[in-house]
Amino acid sequence: MRSWPVLLLIFTSPLLAAETKPSAAEIEFFENKIRPVLVEQCLSCHGEKKQSAGLRLDRKSAVLKGGENGPALVPGKAEESLLVKAIRHTGELKMPQKGKLAPSVIADFEKWINLGAADPRDDAAATTEIDWKKAREFWSFKPVVKPAIPAGNEPNAIDRFIGVKLQTHGLKAVPLADKRTLIRRLTFDLTGLPPTPGEVESFVKDESANAYVKLVDRLLATQAYGEMQARQWLDVARYAEDQAHTFSVKPYGDAWRYRDWVIRAFNDDLPFEKFVKYQIAADLIVGDSPEEIQHRAALGFFGLGAQYYKNTDAAKAAADELDDRVDTLTRGFLGLTVSCARCHDHKFDPIPTQDYYSLAGVFWSSKLADNPLAPKAEVERVAAEMKKVQDADKLVKDFLQVEKMRLLGERADSLPTYVLASWKLEARRIEKADTPAAEIAKGEKLDGPALDRLTRYLAKKGVSQSMTDWGKNLPKKAGPSDPPEEVKVMANKFRDEVKAAIAKQQGKPGEMVQALFGDNGVFPVKDAEVAAKMTGERKVTFERMKGEHAELAKKAPKPLAASHGLVDATPVDLKVYVRGNPAKQGELAPRRFLKIVAGDEPKKFTQGSGRKELAEAIADLKNPLTARVFVNRIWQQHFGRGIVNTPSNFGSLGERPTHPELLDYLAAKFIEGGGSVKALHREILNSDVYRRASVGEANNERVDADNRF
Repeated sequence: MRSWPVLLLIFTSPLLAAETKPSAAEIEFFENKIRPVLVEQCLSCHGEKKQSAGLRLDRKSAVLKGGENGPALVPGKAEESLLVKAIRHTGELKMPQKGKLAPSVIADFEKWINLGAADPRDDAAATTEIDWKKAREFWSFKPVVKPAIPAGNEPNAIDRFIGVKLQTHGLKAVPLADKRTLIRRLTFDLTGLPPTPGEVESFVKDESANAYVKLVDRLLATQAYGEMQARQWLDVARYAEDQAHTFSVKPYGDAWRYRDWVIRAFNDDLPFEKFVKYQIAADLIVGDSPEEIQHRAALGFFGLGAQYYKNTDAAKAAADELDDRVDTLTRGFLGLTVSCARCHDHKFDPIPTQDYYSLAGVFWSSKLADNPLAPKAEVERVAAEMKKVQDADKLVKDFLQVEKMRLLGERADSLPTYVLASWKLEARRIEKADTPAAEIAKGEKLDGPALDRLTRYLAKKGVSQSMTDWGKNLPKKAGPSDPPEEVKVMANKFRDEVKAAIAKQQGKPGEMVQALFGDNGVFPVKDAEVAAKMTGERKVTFERMKGEHAELAKKAPKPLAASHGLVDATPVDLKVYVRGNPAKQGELAPRRFLKIVAGDEPKKFTQGSGRKELAEAIADLKNPLTARVFVNRIWQQHFGRGIVNTPSNFGSLGERPTHPELLDYLAAKFIEGGGSVKALHREILNSDVYRRASVGEANNERVDADNRF
């Protein structure tokens, strides 16, 4: 939106002053979709250093101050907003002047305004330097420390932590639910299915003290538990079976292998550390035994990601794919919106742009590929057998190509006759414009459609050096019916030029040869015709080659099972894309982990792409985020809201934990227990907090209406 001399005087809106506090999601939308456009398109003329027409757009207060043409924004009403009309180019004001924004960008501005035009730029002023010591004092960046369990009579520590909050806020615990309610609640939560009538009656009649504990264990042992738990995680992993962002959507035929791996991982209670590492770098971690090989399917976490259409702006599409991987990784495992640092340093969290491109470099140094689910020796054996088939196929094709060149040479010898016939056709059409090519072809004993195609071909410009003067030598009025000597010379030169082009042809045919002899050419020469015209020893040799290829193909091994994933490519450190633009590159961003977690001098990744080191950094027990984020997701599954109610954002824009000590207790115990997800479920499900009835209590509803505590 550069050079807006008049339009951007209009920004003023008293309505914005009364807006309610925007949600984290609304601010996130502004950061990802709106701020980068303002920075790239607007602020060179309406920023800190320059204010065309006295307007600044780099701060919310400046936007609210407005200009001469009245309010540009009517929060909640994009259709009434002058800004929208201007960027749509529907009125007198058409901005940016250098060209209309992409429809998707305009749609983003419309959505932003309809959501209330959230703009946090005055609420959290940008800083150029990060105080790392202070940043690490934020709750989610502090180390996980197992707190002392509060005193109490409850056998489950969760109940004691919750009890402290109830007491602090003057709340009262409601009674436990009845057994019929509990078995329905538990069965739905763990399997996604209702219990059968027989299962309900059996549980209700079980008077043993550990009936409920047995029920929890039975459900955790079902296949349906893994399927239900996988459904939760696959949403985090943005699981899909097609690319979604291309015009020619291609299905991921083996996507189900990743889905099934996640199900199996939860059913087998795969330690969480491996659950994390395998999804990032299984190809660089697991061994060659059948038990280990199955874990390569975990790479679908990235292998099933978006692929963008690259014909219009390949660099941007590639950058968008990197962003998808960085965003999925950091939100899913770390609960951080690292992608907000794609175009500028994160405005709210201690994540500089360089950190974003350090992670993006890891994925730039990797490439999408199918990972064979077989031992290395088997992969090599199958590859060797398939190479024999490919080599035999190449021999057949090379032999056919040689024969095709010979036949093309013969066809080229007939070109002068056709060129002279084409001249005669043009001469006849001076007298009778609708003369069919077949009329001339019949007298010359030529193919009528081929003559018609050649006549149209020669009428084009630049088809051949030897035919440059063809148009000048065509008859302009009725006269002699035979071509002049100049045309005969030209026809012979054309033949020689074409034969020379055929002789030097290697690989893909040249433009002229393709136009004359390709499948849709003037004189199409197809493989079947070439094979049919072979004679003598050449035909015997060709048939033998075809037979050998067919026999090898018949015995060829079936393709090995494979899963969609990543493999290492050439390691490369990216440079920062200035304002997110791949064409404008700044300082180098060595591949390494986030500084806020790894320390002031993060160790550079040196092992290939760095994915293995990245996996280790995320799964590291000293990482304060990973266990907290996952534990919170499990809590959210069972209670409808997390201890942190923004499960993918543990940064400053996310909500603060309602029970920080409980979160750290669960995270610490999860780590101590070797990352057993089933043990985590048991801890939560066996608490009184989970088993309480869904009944109202007047004081609770007054003090804690949204059930936070």
